[in-house]
Amino acid sequence: MQKYLLTPGKTAGIRTATIVLANDCLRQRNVAPIKTATSKESHHTDPDPYEVGRRYGPIVRADILAYGYHLPPEWFGKAAPTPRMSARQEAAMDGPSGCLAASQKELLGSHTLDSPVARQISSKSFVESLEDPEVKAATADWSACMTKRGYSYKSPLQALSKADLKMPKASAQELRIAAADYSCKVSTDLISTWQNVEIRIQKAEIAKHLRQLKEADAQRAAIMAKAERIIDQGA
Repeated sequence: MQKYLLTPGKTAGIRTATIVLANDCLRQRNVAPIKTATSKESHHTDPDPYEVGRRYGPIVRADILAYGYHLPPEWFGKAAPTPRMSARQEAAMDGPSGCLAASQKELLGSHTLDSPVARQISSKSFVESLEDPEVKAATADWSACMTKRGYSYKSPLQALSKADLKMPKASAQELRIAAADYSCKVSTDLISTWQNVEIRIQKAEIAKHLRQLKEADAQRAAIMAKAERIIDQGA
């Protein structure tokens, strides 16, 4: 489903294009534009290596050993700096008739970047996979593996839910559990089994809803192409 789901890499230019349009709106209202980077280079982002990596709990070994169940810094990517605005700029930007709303409407119209059908299929395949005999068997093997290491969990999702993610970093205990979790996932082949089951479910759903998925994809591509043109003209 990654082909049809909304991901950071597919919306990289939206923020920049929105600012370009908002600045045009501010100028029309005799308000100074927002000072922020809007060059063509500024809206590109690196591919997100974690788009699927947390679906079954953390599975990147280096991250697990360093951060346990906590999110690694790479997860958040390169955050764009928040533009500083004066009180007058904020007043002109905010509200239903403000420049922010106007620029978003001009860019998106009545459309959306997201595909509700894609999200529904992704959610449905995950829920249904939990009841699949192959996944249940592999999860039971994982649980037995964890028991041998001194940890009592029925599934990787339970192990993840027990981690105290409110703490600023993983405790030594969390790191040990996460490392055991990863080792058991590898030895039981849980992740590939789980993914293959989800892929099977998703393929069947994609075939049923292919027209809607393609329409949403084409709509998003058109919006992104428009964003690129706005950036080129305003950079």
